[in-house]
Amino acid sequence: LKEVVFADGATDTLTIGGTTSFNLFGSCERLERVKLPKRLKGVPQYAFADCKALCEVTIQNGPTGIGDNAFKNCVSLEEIVLPPSMESVGDEAFMGCTSLGSAELNEGLETIGRSAFSGARLGKKLSSGKIEGYSLTIPSTVQSIDAGAFQNCSGLKEVVFADGATDTLTIGGTTSFNVFGGCERLEKIYLPIR
Repeated sequence: LKEVVFADGATDTLTIGGTTSFNLFGSCERLERVKLPKRLKGVPQYAFADCKALCEVTIQNGPTGIGDNAFKNCVSLEEIVLPPSMESVGDEAFMGCTSLGSAELNEGLETIGRSAFSGARLGKKLSSGKIEGYSLTIPSTVQSIDAGAFQNCSGLKEVVFADGATDTLTIGGTTSFNVFGGCERLEKIYLPIR
């Protein structure tokens, strides 16, 4: 199995994984590409975890959440662009995605779970092997970033919190533990006025 494409269909919504969605496509060693349709409600937990060859994920505008561990340890995944419909990224959703060079977070996103991007590179790997620093923008709609969300992102150089539409922003959950801990290249954080 190299590619999974969910076609847009006649029904308004699509649920994959039912009530137990553990490892729906998890550990598919040769899976390289996934295209998720706009009628999908959300990406289930563990749906694509440990798909070591997965390098391309397209999420059309429609799904509202990425479940816990959904893409955990997808070590070949290089980029993720969240659609405008996305409201939440679950715990450890992209944890261990060591090739993830960029993460484009959408306006409309409200929560980023515990260790959601922990261990992601977040920076372009140059031909010399060095990592170019990455600037991450946290959308103005984000209300909560849980502990360890961006821990050990080796290429993260700058974090910009957009001034927001929401009145409050909670960083680190109840523990405020290591949201950006271990980001050895991190030089600047621009905090919002809220």
